[in-house]
Amino acid sequence: MLYLDGLRDLDDRDLGALNHYLARAPAALVRPQNALLIGNGTLSMVPELSRMSDHLTTVELDAAVVDAGARFFTPGEPLARLANWRLVLADGKQYLAATERRFDLIAVDVPSPLTLGEAYLHTREFYALCRARLNPGGVLAIQLSGPLGAPTRTPARLVASLRAEFSEVMVADSETADRAFAYASDRLPFTADALQATAVTGERRLLVFSGPELDARIAGAVPLTLDDLDLVLRRGAERLRERYL
Repeated sequence: MLYLDGLRDLDDRDLGALNHYLARAPAALVRPQNALLIGNGTLSMVPELSRMSDHLTTVELDAAVVDAGARFFTPGEPLARLANWRLVLADGKQYLAATERRFDLIAVDVPSPLTLGEAYLHTREFYALCRARLNPGGVLAIQLSGPLGAPTRTPARLVASLRAEFSEVMVADSETADRAFAYASDRLPFTADALQATAVTGERRLLVFSGPELDARIAGAVPLTLDDLDLVLRRGAERLRERYL
């Protein structure tokens, strides 16, 4: 199990469906030449995504998380033999701001917005930075920290943030993964039917939303921005009540 700031984040059983919808499914549809992983400290997406792309870069902030990932989740020796993969220890937003590289797929695997540092990586401003580093037709893939629901909750607000920056957004709501995933682009290179066809083996229920149907589902949701991080305080208060009250 992996704990972040004292809170359980995931265990190795959670990784299968999450990695599938966050990386394997979009990579199978995009076939990226250049792919970027932001986060994924377990390194569990690296072996397969490196096989599905010509060049793969992982940007992870904390060397201790990478060390734990290589020790407990993804063996480090096979990773060292991947000629088309490189690991960059850096802050994800600073890397994107400084790099001149462009990517066909950016997958963001970071914790839910429970602290201010994490929340930045879920804001409209961060998504705009990702968009600026995508090739035409490139795709940004994120996990929404839960199923798509009420407009005040995290998933709907993150989709609203994406819709504020990208021309096209598609959401896959997976019962198996117990969360939804969003794919954003200036021009998505796949259809809802194609995404539906990538459902993980044994998927119990996969709902795919886009266009007016998706907009209707997030009606009233306010984008998460640097000037409006109230979601962090609300979720932090909920966690305190859950743990201590």
